[in-house]
Amino acid sequence: MRKHFRVSKLLIVLAAIAWFRAGEAIAQSKTQPPCHRSSEFRQFDFWIGEWEVHTPDGKLAGESRIQLIEGDCVIFENYTGRSGYSGKSFNIYNASVDKWQQFWVDNQGGVLEFEEEFKGAKCALREALSIARAIR
Repeated sequence: MRKHFRVSKLLIVLAAIAWFRAGEAIAQSKTQPPCHRSSEFRQFDFWIGEWEVHTPDGKLAGESRIQLIEGDCVIFENYTGRSGYSGKSFNIYNASVDKWQQFWVDNQGGVLEFEEEFKGAKCALREALSIARAIR
């Protein structure tokens, strides 16, 4: 009977450890924002940092600072042009429509909205954005 008691005690300890770890995993998934649970939210992380922006002919047009905000769910852009033009954008992956969305505003009253799917390393949103900003 003594062996049976040791095995039962060991099983109880192992079950308690498994239950505790399962509880930790559930708690962690509930506290993490949805953008940490989906790889789509990380598709534009390469953009984060400080950038020089150049016109198509290579001239310096301005600078752009890109950072993660709102629990790392939103990519925030702060653009300052050499000519005094400036603007800001909020960029987020919208899981309900499976697309990236951007809302851009500038110091001249301009507003642009983009919505695009990210396919591999190519996204028409980025291409359209580059063209729009190069014109300014």
